Amino acid sequence: MSNMKQILSEWRRFLNERSVDPGFYPPQFSEMIKKLQDLATHNWVFFDTETTGLPERDGSVPNFVQITQLAAIAYNPNGLNTIPTPVNNGEFNIKILLTQDTQVELERQQSDIDSGTYKGDPKFSIPGLLAMNDYHGGENVPRVDQAKGAQMFSNYIQQQKQQSPSGKLVFWAHNSPFDAKMTNLFYQRGGTPIPDVAVMDSIAIIDNYLKAVLQYLQKNKDKMTEEDLH
Repeated sequence: MSNMKQILSEWRRFLNERSVDPGFYPPQFSEMIKKLQDLATHNWVFFDTETTGLPERDGSVPNFVQITQLAAIAYNPNGLNTIPTPVNNGEFNIKILLTQDTQVELERQQSDIDSGTYKGDPKFSIPGLLAMNDYHGGENVPRVDQAKGAQMFSNYIQQQKQQSPSGKLVFWAHNSPFDAKMTNLFYQRGGTPIPDVAVMDSIAIIDNYLKAVLQYLQKNKDKMTEEDLH
């Protein structure tokens, strides 16, 4: 199985399980570097979502939990041989109009906050999250419904594939199980086919490899020269 097909397989699996399969990542960092070098023949797209909340503990997503902003930026990783190059017209940024279900829940939560009866931290309520993410700011950011937004993002993906040296893309997200799950649902609610793209998780890379490197450096700091530290 090719690396791209393997990633796609793992992506579909953790979309359902909401966790990254540890078996996807080789135990040796050097082997992971080889995988990344293989993937660096394709352009990389880093994307992020803002939402009105989180899935329930059982994995279900209430109707009022939706994406409110979807942003992405594309880079050519240049085979990891040089600093990645931003792709021309590689930026994407839209805000999603609140659905009726979200509006109703927003008003309910705001009423509870005003009366002091809201259960939980108001910062993580829908009003709190909208304020935290500056949902009402950004005058030049398009505001569209889920159907229009899903189609716009699909068009963006196709445009980026055309600019990729291989004609393929690798998507990255910080905590990709969440972002991929919400984007998947975003497409379903918008009545648009889900793009067949790979999604890598930067948190998994950090947890599996970089934390160990940082711990080693911290532990052996006294043994390092001034040049090593810089």
